[in-house]
Amino acid sequence: MNPATDYASPSPSCKAIGADAGGTKLALAFTDGIRTWRARYPSVNLRTASPDHFAQQVGEHIMQAVAPMPLDQDVRLCIGAAGAGTKAVAAASAEALSSVLRIPVQQIRVTSDARIALESAFPSNPGILVIAGTGSGCYGLDERGSLLRAGGWGPGLGDPGSGTELGRAAVRRLLMDLECNDTGAFSMGIAVAMGMETPTIARVLDTYYDAEFRPSTLAPIVMDLLEAGNEAATALVEAACHELAAQCARLATYLPEGHGTRAVLAGGLSQRDSYLAAFSAALSACMPGVTVESMMSAPVEGALSYAMAMREA
Repeated sequence: MNPATDYASPSPSCKAIGADAGGTKLALAFTDGIRTWRARYPSVNLRTASPDHFAQQVGEHIMQAVAPMPLDQDVRLCIGAAGAGTKAVAAASAEALSSVLRIPVQQIRVTSDARIALESAFPSNPGILVIAGTGSGCYGLDERGSLLRAGGWGPGLGDPGSGTELGRAAVRRLLMDLECNDTGAFSMGIAVAMGMETPTIARVLDTYYDAEFRPSTLAPIVMDLLEAGNEAATALVEAACHELAAQCARLATYLPEGHGTRAVLAGGLSQRDSYLAAFSAALSACMPGVTVESMMSAPVEGALSYAMAMREA
């Protein structure tokens, strides 16, 4: 994949690379001080891959993308990765990336995807970051700038309000309707999205538990049905948003004063106005007065800002 160039005058004055390694997509932004490039590639989920495998796959994409800007002792790299929330995983990943990219580990920072998203969403006045994508979670900063969170537990324990949980809830509704021999527009829409014109419980279960099936792929169908006025989809999304809003309210109880008055919604679902409206209503119900808006700057821009700041540290 060829990177897109934003500016056009070469300079070796400042080499910095920002990376956002989500569960499925890798976004890169890198600069030599004057020119800035951006690129996208498939990603590897650090929650399920070893640091070595993660570094090999992501490192190869970085080297391919930054060919116009050779890696050397002047470059700094900040990568926010899903699953890099612990110091041990972050350190192991940084060491592995250092080996793959052949740059000193001191020039690499690996942190969580939430941390770079916070940097992008709140470059000045801190607030609450709410991620609603394949996974979900609520994040803020303490007085020292350390990450605080509620949720973000991963799909095994549940990510309320996420695409994965919307998909799972949709399949549960389909199965219950099949048990009652009462498949309406919602359940038939989900069944068709799963590749079944004539669904049965056995076929639904076989499809759901297939290793290649991802529940999050059903989330756009749920949102389409909500926007068409489907009552089942509306109820499902509202319930999911109330769970996510409750996480946000828990986080707000231990944020510094003034940090809980503004929330920014990020992730794939934040691009749907209908989801933003549903979440805003849910959050207003448990946190009156909080403003909610969609994220305007991509998380990778926060990673690039971090990388550039590393040169000044």
